[in-house]
Amino acid sequence: MRTRLFVFGVLFAACTGSTGPAGQNGQNGQNGSNGSNGTNGNDIILSERAKIGLDIAPVALKLDGKTGPEIEAIGQGSYWVNAVIDCSGCHSGQVGYLSGGNKFPFDADGDFVVSRNLTPDPTGLMLSEADFLTAMQTGKDFSTANEIMIVMPWLNFRWMHEDDLKAIYAYLKVIPAVANPNMADSKGPAKALTPIPLPSAYDRGAQTRALLPEKDFMGNKIPDPDGTIRGYEVNPLPDPDDYPFFTGQHTASFGRGSYLVNAAACNDCHTNPPYGTVPGPDFLRTTTTAFLTGGDVFVTPTGLGPVFGTTRSMSANIIGSNGFLWEPGMNFSLFQEIIATGTHFDDDPPTPLAWPMPWDHFRNMTASDQAALYDYLTDLAFDVSNGPTKNTITQGPALYCDSTHTCPGGMTCHMGGGTPDLGNECVGNDCTSDADCGACQRCDTATTQKCVAPDDQAHIGCALGAGI
Repeated sequence: MRTRLFVFGVLFAACTGSTGPAGQNGQNGQNGSNGSNGTNGNDIILSERAKIGLDIAPVALKLDGKTGPEIEAIGQGSYWVNAVIDCSGCHSGQVGYLSGGNKFPFDADGDFVVSRNLTPDPTGLMLSEADFLTAMQTGKDFSTANEIMIVMPWLNFRWMHEDDLKAIYAYLKVIPAVANPNMADSKGPAKALTPIPLPSAYDRGAQTRALLPEKDFMGNKIPDPDGTIRGYEVNPLPDPDDYPFFTGQHTASFGRGSYLVNAAACNDCHTNPPYGTVPGPDFLRTTTTAFLTGGDVFVTPTGLGPVFGTTRSMSANIIGSNGFLWEPGMNFSLFQEIIATGTHFDDDPPTPLAWPMPWDHFRNMTASDQAALYDYLTDLAFDVSNGPTKNTITQGPALYCDSTHTCPGGMTCHMGGGTPDLGNECVGNDCTSDADCGACQRCDTATTQKCVAPDDQAHIGCALGAGI
């Protein structure tokens, strides 16, 4: 079989003729027709703050049918609500995001207010945009006849530009509706306080400054990029000594930082007291002598001691000569790390920022806004007329303890109880002054040189939230 196949192959090769001419190439087929053009898309270009605002919104937003400018406003509103102001710290609870219902006592007589439902539910925010602006600018409480809102920091928000307030309103109208009827307040004598019209000048601080109008005489918007002009106007302290020598960029950063600090609510926690509370010439004026020097006390809500790890905390002194910004090695990079991590990153070991500091919101701010904050605060801190003389002594948090939460470093657990109930707190650490102890504790310098729980009238009052 193999031989036959071989011979056949040889014979086939021998009988093949010469190669013929090459054939012509076939013609290419015709190109198909082009498809129809697609419809043009609607590109939406957002600012950095608006994009961050949309990204950090903790709930789904109803954006169907919204135009580009409307989405920009909603994003800006979310940025204010979720990165700058921390609205959820008061208005969110067990029922849902921004649905209100949290009770806030505000005097020794047991009077209180309850945070409002801000969601677009029939039990929530049913104000028109115009009424919302009125509430934020004058303090008008629309749930009553002619009273003002108590605890709600409208005295700060009133200085915001209308566009920013409208952006917050736009955001609140697209979050999920949550049914949570508003509870009645018990305002006591504060019921007599009535709305305060928005003035044409900032007259709440050390200097009275005219406010740049929102619009010119023809109704056109007067530009104030980033609120830098408004921020300068609402700075409660005198101009820093070297303000006339600021560069254009420095001036803008100072103004933006002031706008963020003073149109938000930093003052309400880090100034003690934030405003004059006695009727008279200083009523509701910023307490400039204590501005941003801390000392306000925050009692950890019942049941949340194990969560936050504290029984009570005290706001930090920021700009005073012994304050946060005067700590050795402080710079902008460290400031950013502290905000980003929620810890005193420079401590060994790092210690957490105590409740209710909303660092988890502030870390979402743009780097430029964080830098503006830092610039404004350091300008105040290092100015001879402002920061160095304000040396309020503040204390770290009083740590929570119970049968399952032990105290660090040889400290012992002081169990709460009695009247008033001061909670459970770690005591017994070495001290030379009250500054070495937890919030409202005292140093027993006479005998033990150890920190003890509040045990006299002054320290007990502090422990109940009266401040120092």
